[in-house]
Amino acid sequence: QGPDVFFQGAEAANKYHARMPEILEKASEVVAGITGRKYAPYAYEGHPEAENVVVIMGSGAVTVSEVVHKMLEEGKKVGVLKVRQFRPWTAEKFAAALPATVKRIAVLDRLKENGAMGEPLFVDVCATLNQTGNSDIMVVGGRFGIGGKDFTPGQVLAVFDNLAAP
Repeated sequence: QGPDVFFQGAEAANKYHARMPEILEKASEVVAGITGRKYAPYAYEGHPEAENVVVIMGSGAVTVSEVVHKMLEEGKKVGVLKVRQFRPWTAEKFAAALPATVKRIAVLDRLKENGAMGEPLFVDVCATLNQTGNSDIMVVGGRFGIGGKDFTPGQVLAVFDNLAAP
């Protein structure tokens, strides 16, 4: 197989990849029917009029969620958007999951991409906000938990403190 055949095969797969969001949504409905738990690809928790939001995926989302709920008790307008489906990325669903009041976002990735403009989740969030007409939202990137390093509630509070700083 030469490069031209490989390229054609890779492009021919596009129609199947384009259907993945629909397939995953149907599979999620089946799981919900069995377990009673619904899982959206992008799940927001927090104040309905949040100004500061952390976007995160994986196990670190639990820590952020706990801190957000504590901050809500203190009257803070914060939230967390948990990414449960990284690929295929669905820009419209991601944007719809964010409160319209968001002014600042911290995107936390659990890896380091040397030489890149940013980590993968950060890049997708920035592209999505630009594509969906939300480029006025300030976005900062950060990393956590690399190499098994602990990710603590205090670190999450520091992220929110930095977002709120002028």
